[in-house]
This record gives sequence, C-alpha cells and structure tokens, in this order.
Amino acid sequence: IKDDWFVAGMSGTGSKSVLLDNVFVPTHRATLFSEFFGARPRSPEVNEGSVYRADFHMFAGTAMLGPIVGTAEGALQLIKEIIIEGDSRLDRHDTAVQLLVAESAAEVSTAVCLLNRILERQNYYASRDLPATGADRLTLLQDRTFATRLCTRAIERLVNELDLRNLLTEHPVQRQSRDLAAMAQQVGVNWDRNMSSCGQKLVGLKSNEAFLNVE
Repeated sequence: IKDDWFVAGMSGTGSKSVLLDNVFVPTHRATLFSEFFGARPRSPEVNEGSVYRADFHMFAGTAMLGPIVGTAEGALQLIKEIIIEGDSRLDRHDTAVQLLVAESAAEVSTAVCLLNRILERQNYYASRDLPATGADRLTLLQDRTFATRLCTRAIERLVNELDLRNLLTEHPVQRQSRDLAAMAQQVGVNWDRNMSSCGQKLVGLKSNEAFLNVE
C-alpha cells in the first residue's frame, strides 16, 4: 500500500494506491466494466437482492448522497450550537443571522426530501426488474446533483460568516466543509458535468451521459 493519500477533503477514506508486482489475475476474478455497470452482472448468481440485479448506473451516484447529506446535517447542527453558545461573531438575536440559518436549514431539509424521492424511485425499478424510463433517469441524475448543490451551498453560506477561530484546520466545521467540497466533485454528483448533460436532454439534444439517452 502506497502512502499517497494527502488531500484537503475526504482524507478519512484512506484511498491510497495499491501496487501489485507480477500478479496473475484469473479470468473468473475479473469483470468487464460494461458488465459490472449493466443490469444483472455476475453477482446475482450468489446474491438475489434487487440492487444486485439492477443497472448500476442508476445507483452509483446516489451512494455519495448519504455521506453528503449526513455531513451537511452534522455541520449545520454544530454551527447552530456555536451560534447559540455565543462562540462566534454571529449574534443569534440578529434577524440577518436567523435568516441565514433558516435558509441553510431549509436547503438541507430539501436535500433529504430529494434523497428519499430518489431512493423510492430506484427501489421501484430495482424491485420489479424494470429499466428506468428516460424521464426518470433524467430526474434521478438531476435530483441527486441538485441535492448536493443544496448541501454545499447551505454550509458554505454559514462557514463564510464564522470567525477566524472557527476556520482553523483542526476545527470540525472546517473538516466537514472540506469534505463536502471534495464529495461534490465526484462524477455522480458533480454540478457542471451532470447538469450540462441534463440540460442537453431538456432542450432535445443527445446527452453526453449515455445513461440518459434512453426514451
């Protein structure tokens, strides 16, 4: 294991490189990407759970939303405690501060609602062994990307208003903020990549995201 995971965010994943020298991988231990991401890869032979039978593209990006929403919820709770305890320049009696917190709380709450809707639609198709319609594929990608934007925007708004002592690298809010920023760059939830792909479909063009080019 090569110790090369030195990052500003998501350092806890420990995603280090693994170096293999002169190692033989037998055919039965290898799977083509096209097979792995498609419906019914080899896994259903040993696991009949619906998620293992479905097209993985439908689920892949959503896996990031749990950590993203959870991190946003944790950061929001911590920032509220900082404000309530008077441990920042933000006065909880100030209407402007109240509006900032309320808007961020509403955004995180909306992200949770979007996540629940996404899971409901995914489970609907997976449990019935049905391919998702083109319209629902668009909604899934659009919703999970927008939910991520809501979470990052909600916390960024508040972090930018805290005092410098809460911006120290060891402060939990900073860790949560950096983790959110890093997670938002992942392919499955990346704003520029996914929303441009959704926009192409919405204006009647072929999308750069092959997953969306289904009627």
